[in-house]
Amino acid sequence: MLALDARTGKLLWEFDPQISGAYGAKGCCDVVNRGVAVWAGKVYVGAFDGRLIALDAKTGKKVWETLTVDQSQDYTISGAPRVVKGKVIIGNGGADFGVRGYVSAYDAETGTMAWRFYTVPGNPKDGFEWRDAAAAPHRQAAVQPAGADRVEGSAGAGRGVVSQLLHGCHGHATVAGGVVTDLRYSAMLGSPEAYRAVVLDGVLMRNGMISFSDFLKPDDVEAIRAYVIEQAHREQKRLSQ
Repeated sequence: MLALDARTGKLLWEFDPQISGAYGAKGCCDVVNRGVAVWAGKVYVGAFDGRLIALDAKTGKKVWETLTVDQSQDYTISGAPRVVKGKVIIGNGGADFGVRGYVSAYDAETGTMAWRFYTVPGNPKDGFEWRDAAAAPHRQAAVQPAGADRVEGSAGAGRGVVSQLLHGCHGHATVAGGVVTDLRYSAMLGSPEAYRAVVLDGVLMRNGMISFSDFLKPDDVEAIRAYVIEQAHREQKRLSQ
């Protein structure tokens, strides 16, 4: 972040939040920052790794810093904070990868959290439409079919392939919106051969699932399967809580 004299363009100060480059893998759509908030002599910025930082507007020195997310999960911040009545409001990204979104308010002077509002139901077991998400009709398929632990691919590599080619239909975290198949509940997860037949050979082309043989290799398909299984295990754990 740079601060320039509006009259001359002279650099006044610069600030680097020192974010690890590896953290960029948690973003669905590149590493970006959409702005800052300025209020009462301070500049507020959300760092990509989930920190909210307050700087002195004159010097660029850090006044306070607070972590707003669980960094073990795929949370990021790319949006600009807002200041309302002495509270700094900040949200987060990561729903593409299955995290639970929320908006938080922090005291503009101290960085102490004042409140947090979750944008999904308070109890994940309740789901959006069903008292028991595990009993919903579209959740009756096995989330971990037989053979689903027999995986040779890299889940990390699979996430990259999904983000590049499949997110338009199946979402970055393979969580479909209800029109197409939720990959986490596919019985074909348990069979590498069946998975390749769908993705490369086009055996379900009449159902709308095209062949990706022009774009993917067998190793790519196994990486996708590994990533989807990883997401399925996360869902299974969530439903069992």
